[in-house]
Amino acid sequence: MPTKTKRMPPIVVDPNVERLMKGDMIPIRDMILGHVAAVSEVRGVPINEVRISVCANPEDDWEDVDFEIHLVGDQETAFAYWDGIADAIDESARDMSEDMLYTLNHRVGVGVEWL
Repeated sequence: MPTKTKRMPPIVVDPNVERLMKGDMIPIRDMILGHVAAVSEVRGVPINEVRISVCANPEDDWEDVDFEIHLVGDQETAFAYWDGIADAIDESARDMSEDMLYTLNHRVGVGVEWL
């Protein structure tokens, strides 16, 4: 029986984020993008694109990597999709090292926007 391949939505990467894509951030990025496609498929929610960018506050000297998921649907659809993404990320976090979990919790943001 053939396996089904998850279709990845277009991914738009801000050039400024490339310098942050190292170490634990690489498997975290891959995990989040995998969940974007999987939750989209399971819930039947079309994703227009995923934007990956840097969010920074120079005064407080911090930066994080933001994943902004743009989906087709209404607010209720977006909230339900967000619940699925959050649950999937939480499940993956159970198997992460302490350092990777710190990176996920303190240097990564995930948001959902709807059209």
